[in-house]
Amino acid sequence: MTSRIVLDVNALCEALGRAVFYGARASQLWKYSREIVDMLYPAAAYPDLDDLGRALLAEALIGRAVAAIGDISAQALGNLLGLSPGMIGRSHAERQRLAAGLFDRHPRTFRQGRYQHDLLYALAVEIYRLHTNGDIYRLHTNGDGTAATAPVLGA
Repeated sequence: MTSRIVLDVNALCEALGRAVFYGARASQLWKYSREIVDMLYPAAAYPDLDDLGRALLAEALIGRAVAAIGDISAQALGNLLGLSPGMIGRSHAERQRLAAGLFDRHPRTFRQGRYQHDLLYALAVEIYRLHTNGDIYRLHTNGDGTAATAPVLGA
């Protein structure tokens, strides 16, 4: 795909926040959080993929972003989004309890405080970075560290 899809990080973060309830496996994304699939892999931009194919790509991208974040934050996000091994079939409350426990926080404090939101925002930014193939640096510089006069988005 040669055209670039512009992602709204704030909208993606909000959608990820809603997806926490059901999880971010491909089946859950397609059934309950289609907006994430459509944001990351719009049908019009990927006419050769069926809906499940786009959902599988979205799950893979989210999983790569979680892994790139690493450490305890990745473990918490994996639990929260149901991507960690053994999370399929676990309730939202159980996944949230496990994620909160990694930070020694009560699930309510984890959810209502800054913890969950900060993790999801970091995930949205990492998805953005991966989705642009790491080209953010190239897009906004001349490649040598000097600022470009205008972003070359879509180039």
